[in-house]
Amino acid sequence: MMCHGITVRHYLRSRNAYHSAWYSIPLMLLVMMLLLPATATAEEDVDKSPGGAFLRSLIFPGWGENYMERPTSGYWFRGIEYALLAGITGYSVYSSWRAEEYRSLAEDHAGINSNGRTHSYYVNIGIYDNVDDYNQAMRRDNNYDACLYDSADAWQWDSRTNRHRFRQVRLVADDAKAKAVILGGGVFLNHVFSAIHALKLGGTDRFSVSIYPANTRQLVTLTLQLP
Repeated sequence: MMCHGITVRHYLRSRNAYHSAWYSIPLMLLVMMLLLPATATAEEDVDKSPGGAFLRSLIFPGWGENYMERPTSGYWFRGIEYALLAGITGYSVYSSWRAEEYRSLAEDHAGINSNGRTHSYYVNIGIYDNVDDYNQAMRRDNNYDACLYDSADAWQWDSRTNRHRFRQVRLVADDAKAKAVILGGGVFLNHVFSAIHALKLGGTDRFSVSIYPANTRQLVTLTLQLP
């Protein structure tokens, strides 16, 4: 039977591993937005639409700033966008390379067939030397939420050294993938902050933004409020 479960300890570790990094992205963008000039003089931009600037920067960061004739501010947001996209590409490619490496290690040294395997399966085979050790641990700990593997999913590491090597490579791959996801969130936030900044360049203060972690789910929440 193919199992899709994952050990509770690993889930809790992976869930909390990148919260501090995730929170730092919106805080960095907020500080930058507050430091950049966000007012227009009465003589300038008289024919510019704040809404048009907002939509332009929401589509592509810095576009609205250029529209409002504030190219320096636009350079900052575009530079962040390019850096984030480059980081996403780099981490994604690196994660893919290391994932291929750990799957090959498992095939060569644990005797598995990697076709159709879930991520939780790779997590478990990196913790236990063989399928019997895993099944016994689940029964001993009364872990009723965990699946038990049968002979079709069996593995047997030829040495603990190779199992530890496999686990380290998998952790590196997972770390790179998680960082790519975090940077993807940064791209979204960069669009939002650039749009708000472009809107304020139009001379309107109708919007405010607040950022706070939701205590129940540990997420960053953006709130646009009308006064």
